[in-house]
Amino acid sequence: MSKNLEILDSKRTLSQEFFQRFSNQEMTLITAWVHAKSPQTQRLYKRVVRDFFLSFSEIGLKDVELGHGLVFLKNHGHLKLSSQNLIRDVLCSLFSFCVKSGYLDKSPFISLERFKTPDVFGSKVLSEADIKRMIDKEKNIRNRLILKLLYESGIRVNELAKIRMGDFSLRPDGNALLMVIGKGSKIRGVVIRKKIMDEIDDYLTQLSLPQKDDDFLLPAKKAQGQPLATPQIYRIVRNAAKRAGIDKKVSPHWFRHSSATHALERGAPIHVVKATLGHESLTTTGKYLERRPNQSNSDFLPEL
Repeated sequence: MSKNLEILDSKRTLSQEFFQRFSNQEMTLITAWVHAKSPQTQRLYKRVVRDFFLSFSEIGLKDVELGHGLVFLKNHGHLKLSSQNLIRDVLCSLFSFCVKSGYLDKSPFISLERFKTPDVFGSKVLSEADIKRMIDKEKNIRNRLILKLLYESGIRVNELAKIRMGDFSLRPDGNALLMVIGKGSKIRGVVIRKKIMDEIDDYLTQLSLPQKDDDFLLPAKKAQGQPLATPQIYRIVRNAAKRAGIDKKVSPHWFRHSSATHALERGAPIHVVKATLGHESLTTTGKYLERRPNQSNSDFLPEL
């Protein structure tokens, strides 16, 4: 099996007949599309593409029509609407990539609309008191640093896990600039305050961790030379929320939402928050303002 085939079948469970539907060019396109994603995203994308083409015999990329997408989504109607939207987005991403690459004239799913789902964004923003309580009740020095960095920087969990010692550049004022590798391998700078840098020094000293530029800030304990696994960071955040008495399924991404929301509420310019989070447009960052406005009609109406 070639490397192109392995991208969809790393465990070698699919038959040769499955792959015969694809030309070498199509497998190369799928491979290029998948490789541009993060490891976690790759696993999801590969699973959706495998399931999609397993649902229809013999069709390749050029044979796919809108009806195939509609049938596939209908077969997944038992899933939450958000999950169905995720499947739709994966398929649209693949075929849009094929169009951009010049292999297809247009995507068969260009008119495949997303399902309307309830907006739960606002419920995933913790209060400043919640954040402080989670940090105060966390006694493990590494785990407490994880919580503080997630909130301080607003970075994604996979971005946090990949931080290496050489990614920090100390500034004369004692603060540091953290270079973050984000989506699409885009690099952005995030300021980390001196107090957090001092805690990083204490953490490295207490745990006797190596501090070479290539060393991970959060190394895995058992897998030498590897970063702390993102599922472990999820567990750390979830356990911290439980200790703080927060009866919600808190994830690391809640800290990103909370960091942006609290910064805007305290007067941070929206373009600063946009740059910190690595958003492509102000429209995305503006959602944090729309869902928790500081003013509403009631501020201007007479008292009754």
